[in-house]
Amino acid sequence: MANLVLLDNSILQRRDKPSVAAALRALVRNDAVWLATWPPQAAEFCFSAREGSEAFDQHRRLLDSWVPLSAPPTVNDTLDLQRKLWAAGLFRAAGATDTLIAAWALVNDAWILHYDRDYEHLASVEPRLVQRPLVPWGSADD
Repeated sequence: MANLVLLDNSILQRRDKPSVAAALRALVRNDAVWLATWPPQAAEFCFSAREGSEAFDQHRRLLDSWVPLSAPPTVNDTLDLQRKLWAAGLFRAAGATDTLIAAWALVNDAWILHYDRDYEHLASVEPRLVQRPLVPWGSADD
């Protein structure tokens, strides 16, 4: 069975960095991994396009071959994650968008590849959340 993988925008925005590009090439060659997209991720990624509609269309085409996630989290799924952060004294340690992305991952039995410590905070309060940085910290700054 393939693993559904959510690529956070923190990776997509660094996809031209040598270490990230190499890790992404290795990832897409793995037949056991399917890249997934979902509305908040697609909107965030396409919003970040520069240089007009052509760049937007290139961003959108990249997402076309990815598996669309069909099960959205409920309001309670997302707020339960925020409540767990609050209870652990970490309420502001993960942004609202990253919390929503984590909720999508949990509902769809997917895992998250990122370059954003927010997901580590979320995983510290929700052990079902599978996440890891795509590349070691500091290596995507090259």
